[in-house]
Amino acid sequence: MTVVTPADPDVSFVPENPKAFKHGFNRAYVETLAARLRAATSAFDDVAYFEALHSLETLELKARVQLIASALDAGLPLPFPEAVRVLVELSAGAVDDAQPTQLELGVWPLCAFVGTYGLGHFEASMSALHALTQRSSAEFDIRPFLVEHPERTLAVLDLFVTDPSEHVRRLVSEGTRTRLPWGRQLKAFIADPRPVVTRLSRLIDDPSPYVRRSVANNVNDISKDHPSLAITVCRGWLLEADTDARREIVKRALRSLVKAGDPEALSTLGHGLGRFAIEHFEADTEVSIGGSLGFSFAVQALGATAASTVIDYRVHYLSPRGLRSPKVFKLDTRIFEPGATRRYARRHPMRPVSIRALVPGTHRLELQVDGRVVCGTNFELRS
Repeated sequence: MTVVTPADPDVSFVPENPKAFKHGFNRAYVETLAARLRAATSAFDDVAYFEALHSLETLELKARVQLIASALDAGLPLPFPEAVRVLVELSAGAVDDAQPTQLELGVWPLCAFVGTYGLGHFEASMSALHALTQRSSAEFDIRPFLVEHPERTLAVLDLFVTDPSEHVRRLVSEGTRTRLPWGRQLKAFIADPRPVVTRLSRLIDDPSPYVRRSVANNVNDISKDHPSLAITVCRGWLLEADTDARREIVKRALRSLVKAGDPEALSTLGHGLGRFAIEHFEADTEVSIGGSLGFSFAVQALGATAASTVIDYRVHYLSPRGLRSPKVFKLDTRIFEPGATRRYARRHPMRPVSIRALVPGTHRLELQVDGRVVCGTNFELRS
């Protein structure tokens, strides 16, 4: 029984995914876009447009988007305000406003055109991003303006906070994320995120779950550089109004700190105050690539009062360099009554994914309760 107290090999091949997003930006897409541009303006230059696209299908997703933006610049030999007006009109009414996606009609490269070529035309660019983000999130392409024109752009975002469109409001929270995946880092806000927090606080009670989830993700980014600030902000929001919606935001906002076992983050969410025992921990000793790792255990509450706890597990993946890299996986969050016992059984897939190859050798499984590792075992991964 474990009592919980504060305490170069071959790499498996990851095949190409035929459904990867990048394949949405293919030859058929650029030809369709060309036909629509041809119909929209006599200024469109077919030859220059297609010459700029010769390497399209050799590229990954973001590089394809950027190449198409470059092709739009080559194919629209117009002053930026005129060119962007053509693109905005091209996108208007093109998608279902209730279900916009970045790939539905390929509006993302139009946003990239603004972010790449519009820095010298601030008003026209802000107007264009306001329109385009309602059809394809402009979260990547507002960022150059936040870097080059921070005060002017923040002033525009202050107006966007109260926009009738949830997609425009979400641009405020998603576009200011300091560590947005695939996005340019906002180093000034990494150093001092207070201007971001000011805008997020105006969106904390947004009626749209889509916006509120983005607010939470933004604070989670902040927590990676300023954990104390993120916790203070979340506690302040709950002190103002401890609603279910706010508590859900705070739970998501502090998830990285909870995974890391930060005691202040755990206590903010009401966790980490109980004592538990781990019993009957068993796990497979070896598994083949493509198979799954089975493990089971029981948790018993030892305290005299009910206590909330977060139960996770983590796999330390062996890297090609012989080092181990841990990845935490969620298992359960629940309130245990005094003396209660709950049994768990899980099979964890050991399959290659696009972001992680699998290396044969000794890997490790650990159980984590309220952010603390309580027991673990090694296992062999076979090819």
